[in-house]
Amino acid sequence: MTKNVDIVIIGAGLTGLTLAYYLAKTNYNFVILEARDRIGGRIYTKENKNAPPVELGATWFAHQHTEALRLLKELNLEVFKQILGNTAIYEPISTNPPQIVELPKNQTPSYRLKGGTQQLINVLFTTINSDILQLNQIVNSISRENNKTVVTTQNHQFSASYVVTTLPPHLLESTVKINPKLGSDFSTIAQETHTWMGESIKVSLTYKEPFWQKDNLSGTIFSNVGPI
Repeated sequence: MTKNVDIVIIGAGLTGLTLAYYLAKTNYNFVILEARDRIGGRIYTKENKNAPPVELGATWFAHQHTEALRLLKELNLEVFKQILGNTAIYEPISTNPPQIVELPKNQTPSYRLKGGTQQLINVLFTTINSDILQLNQIVNSISRENNKTVVTTQNHQFSASYVVTTLPPHLLESTVKINPKLGSDFSTIAQETHTWMGESIKVSLTYKEPFWQKDNLSGTIFSNVGPI
């Protein structure tokens, strides 16, 4: 059975949920399809019992992220400055031991979201009807049929006037069958477009006490060597 909607949004990460937040203020009928069993995409704050939450995805933003800051203000979400401190542990090369270095005054500080970046995702989700979101829906194909765009998952089909994909271009190109094809130029650009943090592995650690403060350190570490 095919469900008819005005707009299909592929992906329930920050982009997809922000779009849904604005569309919820209109009369458009839309649906969000998410391949995972959770929302947030590349934003993921892991909650820990009796320990601070840790960020396994996007964490920081700065002054130049004007639209993000405006959205946070609109949603009444609180931010705080990322404190680097006056000194840091610095590992320049693998053959020398780490050293303590002085940090220059940070003219353009980074910011974090109080309670974790996932707070933004959670608040955006509360602004839309929960039945609009469908989890565990891996999109297999997008095709043009009878002046409509048809999106097919493993067990559902949606016919829409518009389809918005929020997938990284390379992921879209390699996993979704598009008919008719969008052309070799699109394929080349999609394959060559870098995915933010796509080649990275992020690890977070928590400690029972801030032992580094005993040495008047802030806990900031930089390394040119690799994994610390």
